[in-house]
Amino acid sequence: MIIVAGILTLGIANILMHRTGNVDMNNLTAFQYWIKFLAVPSVAFGLLIVFLYLPSTGLTKKLYDMKKMLFLFLALATTTFLYAQIGPDYNQIKLDKPDDYRAANTFALTAANTLLSSPIDKNKIDRLSCQKFLLKWMSGTPDYGFSFGNSGKILNNNPDLMTIYLASMVKFCLENKVESKDQEKIKMGSWKTLLAYCDIPGNDVNLTKKLKKLIEANKNGELEKNL
Repeated sequence: MIIVAGILTLGIANILMHRTGNVDMNNLTAFQYWIKFLAVPSVAFGLLIVFLYLPSTGLTKKLYDMKKMLFLFLALATTTFLYAQIGPDYNQIKLDKPDDYRAANTFALTAANTLLSSPIDKNKIDRLSCQKFLLKWMSGTPDYGFSFGNSGKILNNNPDLMTIYLASMVKFCLENKVESKDQEKIKMGSWKTLLAYCDIPGNDVNLTKKLKKLIEANKNGELEKNL
């Protein structure tokens, strides 16, 4: 029963994680991160309680207590699910001096990945929170420089797509420290990420003729000459 309950808990957590969009195990969203890393300690804690509790009971009572164990694991799984929905509270992240911005790099990447892993018209409140934090972080980080260049014009200054583009820039810079000093490389890397996002039907992006052309150019390795 203990093993079965543990497997069920991990199975539920795994299903939940893979239902939140594309899963990049190196860059999990806040939701996927908590699912992955809270499921295991939840089961481990449950097993610890069980093994400490059982020796003190009689053999007859152990069978009855199996029901309690199953309830415990279900409760832990539920707790895991509730915590999994809680991402960073970006309003509480201090950004006053250069070291604060450097310390917040991980949060910036998490916010960018959250925006890039969910549809444009879903979780509006969470997306707005991520967007506000990224704009503040981008405007004050001493290590990276960001410029929209002509990208805003190409995107018709669409606010949703501009948000995806800024998330793409942050992701590129934080994952490519050397290339982040070259604005042209930032632009190309960011556009590739944005176009890959737009090409996923589930992200609900209204594709203009220009975007469709750029998506095809990206697939054909001709993106640079079409921007």
